[in-house]
Amino acid sequence: PEFMMDVVSSSKRQRLLDSIGQERHQQQTAVLSAIQFRDVAVSFLSSRILNVQSAKDLKLRPSLQKTHDDLLVVLNNAVQLKHNASLLVVGEPGIGKTLVLERVLQAATEQHNQDPANPTIGAVHLSGMLHCDERTAFQEIAHQLCSIFNIPFSRTATFDDNLSFFKEVLTELQRAFKTVVFVIDQLEAFMKAAKQTLLYNMLDALQHSQVQAVVLGVSCYFDVQDMMEKRVRSRFSNRKIFLPGLAAHKAGDNSAAAVLLSLLILPDDFQPLNRAKQHNICIHRALDNADVKVCALCPPLRIAYTAEDHGAAIAVLL
Repeated sequence: PEFMMDVVSSSKRQRLLDSIGQERHQQQTAVLSAIQFRDVAVSFLSSRILNVQSAKDLKLRPSLQKTHDDLLVVLNNAVQLKHNASLLVVGEPGIGKTLVLERVLQAATEQHNQDPANPTIGAVHLSGMLHCDERTAFQEIAHQLCSIFNIPFSRTATFDDNLSFFKEVLTELQRAFKTVVFVIDQLEAFMKAAKQTLLYNMLDALQHSQVQAVVLGVSCYFDVQDMMEKRVRSRFSNRKIFLPGLAAHKAGDNSAAAVLLSLLILPDDFQPLNRAKQHNICIHRALDNADVKVCALCPPLRIAYTAEDHGAAIAVLL
């Protein structure tokens, strides 16, 4: 009997030890899982904030979505109804002008370019920082048009050659029912040219039925239209789209806090779902904090973009 009791006691102790070991293993696994989740979440959020390409997955706030829908109608009318157009997209730096235009062009190309080898619509991008010299600008236009529509490009062409090519190729593209969208970023830089030849020729081309094109000027100067020469202004359609700034002191979808929230919450399908849900609840609570609300009045992301260690900064926030 004593021997049997020792065996039973030994068996109980072993089961007890096994149970304790399993609990410790589960605790260590849970801690490790939490650390892994934190690292994956920080990496995901860092990429979303710092990588421009990841912005395509973010939902547009209402004011930007309205602008997106209006611009898409303009492009669809140009492709389907051959309605040429010129308009300005104006707003303060960092408000989302480039993001909206990229989304619109992506939507238009997906809708109309059924055959990538034979596109119906193509976008030519010019930057006031890189192409403000008109000779360089016309050469870049020729290069991009040739690249998009599979046309031979001549690097040795002169300014006059590229200007003639610009007019001729637009006519030929219209005959093939193709539309060109000119996106001119930092439009104000092109106003410094003496005769504003680039803008004049672009807008003048829109007056002819042999051309099928849209000119979108982008600027953070609200008086940019006043910088146009008289002959350029007379050919401009006077259509403007103003992107409103973030409402720092107000609540709502267009507030700075709402933008910050959209950047910090995880997607609904982020794994594991229970931890992602808990994370989002904590982010909502954190942004309801009075001190955080005060910080949200500052321009969003300015701190994140100037921090030396972005990952560490986001980890501290989490």
